[in-house]
Amino acid sequence: MFSLLAILAVSLLSASAIQVTSPGGTKGWTNDGSQSIAWQSVSTDPSNFTIVLTNPNRALMPNDNQILKALVSTNAGSTTVDPPAMGWPAVGGSYRVNLCKSSEDLNSILAQSMEFNITAAAVKSGASSATAATTATSPTDSGTASGDAPAPSKSNAAFQIGAPTGFVGALVLLCGMLA
Repeated sequence: MFSLLAILAVSLLSASAIQVTSPGGTKGWTNDGSQSIAWQSVSTDPSNFTIVLTNPNRALMPNDNQILKALVSTNAGSTTVDPPAMGWPAVGGSYRVNLCKSSEDLNSILAQSMEFNITAAAVKSGASSATAATTATSPTDSGTASGDAPAPSKSNAAFQIGAPTGFVGALVLLCGMLA
């Protein structure tokens, strides 16, 4: 009889807690722009909370518990979060979103998402190859251009997408990612 009451009490308590519905599992994020978070709540839940990104893998996220948004209204049911000042952490898995009591009390976790991945954003349409425009070409005695770009390789993503290479190429890519 006692165990039945204990199971019933635990079931009732778990039904009244905030639950993160997205991200989690196959619903992950990309490393570009704002990202969405959704949750379900009941009237007995706190009126607001703080959204925190975490990952136990320090190679992907050197500093744990990155606050993404504070004083989020529980009744909203969803919100978007902007990238942190230093940008989204590295592409990879085992990320979680914690909904914490407050930005001063990150150890009081009200809800936690399932693990999810942060993946590389797809190349935006309209992006074009600047290689031809930035590679100097001049005819040689053999009739070939001396500044031809090397052929794409599987190990060099900059060549695969036709982006400029070298210092100037890295600068162009960085500016494009920040824009």
